[in-house]
Amino acid sequence: MATRNDVAKLAFRKIGVVAEDEAMTADQFATADSLIDSIYDELRGIGSPYWTPDDVAADAFNAFASLLAVDLAPMYGRPAPTSRGYAKLQIMSAIGPDDRTDPVTEYY
Repeated sequence: MATRNDVAKLAFRKIGVVAEDEAMTADQFATADSLIDSIYDELRGIGSPYWTPDDVAADAFNAFASLLAVDLAPMYGRPAPTSRGYAKLQIMSAIGPDDRTDPVTEYY
């Protein structure tokens, strides 16, 4: 499980603000930290994540960092690594199971 610090660092790496061997500044972490909470609240409005921002599940880690990176990018004058819609779609797969049945077999 990853921490909010891990999520923030990966998000900053995705937008090219922090190098892999570099630490975030306190200001960078503070900015990311407030966004992490607001993104998590947004996700809770959509579904019920089984993880928390302080203990992010492995299958949600990269997607959560991508969504954070999309929100951080304009603050640092960087291009977003992906669209917000795509990042949100990625994180949705880690919120709940895909319980859809195969529409082809149901139809025939």
